[in-house]
Amino acid sequence: MDCGSLATRVRNSFLSGNGEFPGGGVFYFYIGRKKGATEMKCNIIVKGTVQGVYFRAFVRSIAERMNVRGYAKNLDNGDVEIFAEGNDENAIARFARGINVKNMDGAFVESMEICMEGKPGFHLPVKNYSEFEIEK
Repeated sequence: MDCGSLATRVRNSFLSGNGEFPGGGVFYFYIGRKKGATEMKCNIIVKGTVQGVYFRAFVRSIAERMNVRGYAKNLDNGDVEIFAEGNDENAIARFARGINVKNMDGAFVESMEICMEGKPGFHLPVKNYSEFEIEK
């Protein structure tokens, strides 16, 4: 599967017919892949009601089920930053779909900005992850 078809598949799984999340919000997906890479890496910024509602713990549970490594941490502006690394495009796509919640114990995702490795705005974390962690 090429990167363009992954972006289309993830986008179509999120969006309703009017170009917004069902329930509102906006979805941005930038995708790229290093040649010869077997793993996909991405940065995700999640906006909405995502702090103080156990959203990071929920994200970790989804990551563990999808075999995704990385971290989730609260930002000062109320957003949550996620670094995710998976074995293939499908793992990242399933992970992104899994964390897009509209009403989960008070959590509400308004929008997610996903930047894949190789695209402007992508940054690697300062350490390697063998599992998914909640950072403070």
